[in-house]
Amino acid sequence: MNRENINNYVTVLYFKSKSNFRSGYSSRFIAKLMGVDNNIANDVLYYLSEKGLIDGKKGYGDNVVLSTDGIDYVEGIRKGKIFARIKFKNAKYIPPISRAAYGFYYEYDIVKDDGSIESKSIAVFVSTALKIVWQLPFENNLQDVEKILLQFAKNNIIEKLKEGTLNNQEEVILMTETQPKVCPYSPAKIIETKFAEFEVELPSKLLLQEINENKLAALIIEKRDLINIVFSSKYKEKLLFLNQERNLLDFFKSVNTEEDFSHRLSSLGEVSRNMNIPILRKIANETDTQFGSVTLLEKFLSSINRSNLVVIDTLRQIGRIRNGYPAHVDTPDIIKSYKYFGISYPVIDYELAWTTLLNHYLEALKQLYESLANM
Repeated sequence: MNRENINNYVTVLYFKSKSNFRSGYSSRFIAKLMGVDNNIANDVLYYLSEKGLIDGKKGYGDNVVLSTDGIDYVEGIRKGKIFARIKFKNAKYIPPISRAAYGFYYEYDIVKDDGSIESKSIAVFVSTALKIVWQLPFENNLQDVEKILLQFAKNNIIEKLKEGTLNNQEEVILMTETQPKVCPYSPAKIIETKFAEFEVELPSKLLLQEINENKLAALIIEKRDLINIVFSSKYKEKLLFLNQERNLLDFFKSVNTEEDFSHRLSSLGEVSRNMNIPILRKIANETDTQFGSVTLLEKFLSSINRSNLVVIDTLRQIGRIRNGYPAHVDTPDIIKSYKYFGISYPVIDYELAWTTLLNHYLEALKQLYESLANM
């Protein structure tokens, strides 16, 4: 049984029923607040009932109730931690009047442990192209789209709340360049805006403090800058690109859960492979447009007599791991990639695994810099 699902289930039930533990809370709504389908939620419920942490018979209707042992269990995993609640209030459809994008405007409150309340808002827009790719039914089913964009609003709020960078008004723009080809969320698994309330564990350190303390991430950014300076001095263009500057912020953040690890991997995969493909193809005199950035980098280094297997292998192995679970099903090749970095599989210590990957990426950058500096 997935430990993360177990803890998510009981903590959602705890904060939604702590005003009256005897009444409990709807098992159907718990599944939607977790963002999982009913089958997964029912499996977790059955497991928790078997362990005596939940009593499904004392609730009303489809409500489930934490047992005394269940309350003790949740309070044990919450001990010493700080939480805040995100409580959505309403949503308003924003038609594409002034821009070629469709969206929703959400109002919500941040409720702190000390009882203080901050009212904020966030707008989430989808480009016309992405609306078509995802087949979002703005014309005939606004409620489903509202629920899908609510998930993006929630993710953005949680991320910035943990960083300490959340503004009173936020805006998210979703485009085909930065999103998967298939919509990652199903409206059937998402709760309606008026019932959406999520509890967030706040970090003991805000991002600014982590940035000041994280020398490894700072070295990676510094080395990327040096590589671009050296490459630009000869070819008049940068070698390493960024689609989103925020991806570099992930290098500074701690990794405590599988979700954290997956998110950081996504950023590392994006950052490590986003290169100036046109200039690499031109220098290497390569006409095949099917080659990706890492293969073109390999051909470029070979063309200047600076072949470096460590650089190329590291980037390829990072790409393979990025394409593993939860993005896709793990394969023997992906498991070998973890082994390449000396990371045990399945990953248990996410912080150690993330630090290991960053160290290997930094070493690849160092060797790439040496290759370019000696051109």
